[in-house]
Amino acid sequence: LSAYPHSSQARQALKNIQNSYISRGLTDSLENFYSTMPNGKQMNSAQDSILYASAFSNIANGNCDAAIKSFRKYLDRYPKGFFCVDAHYYAADCEFKNNANAPAIDDYNFVIANSPNSYMELSLKNCASLCYAEKNYQLAYERYKQLEEIANQKENVLLAMNGQLRAGFNLNNYDKCIETGNKILNLAYADAESKHRSEEHTS
Repeated sequence: LSAYPHSSQARQALKNIQNSYISRGLTDSLENFYSTMPNGKQMNSAQDSILYASAFSNIANGNCDAAIKSFRKYLDRYPKGFFCVDAHYYAADCEFKNNANAPAIDDYNFVIANSPNSYMELSLKNCASLCYAEKNYQLAYERYKQLEEIANQKENVLLAMNGQLRAGFNLNNYDKCIETGNKILNLAYADAESKHRSEEHTS
């Protein structure tokens, strides 16, 4: 590697070494290894993607606890890194599964604040659900409203409307409840339970 750093054999050897470090989560050791190479500074500039890849490997392996720690390490080092939105989303997804509501809400809010991105629909859905569970009805209502506006899946549109109905009721915002209830009643694919609940809020 040191004698012929640009040869195809050296590049393949380096790739194998990188994969070995990443698979074991040894990104700090990999950084130290880079410092011994002739073009170490250039290699260290790639730490952003390498550290993210190491964190994401925990997702692929189904290890949420390790993933959360790894993504937090990545975000501490690269708060505005190339993969910061991805890192916040996958951290939030693991926190959501672990019932760590407060950090999950924070991470989902980061994703939502940095729209557009491919994580918006699920982030809004999960964030709204968590906010409602935490009795933050105002933010829950706002997230459900946003979800209704951007959802591509019919079931999420209906879920968002039902969420607005529940959150609006807890906010004593009965005008909004009536408005949302009427929208559900006029929604062709709304189920019977949703329509019955809407009738209770609009009558």
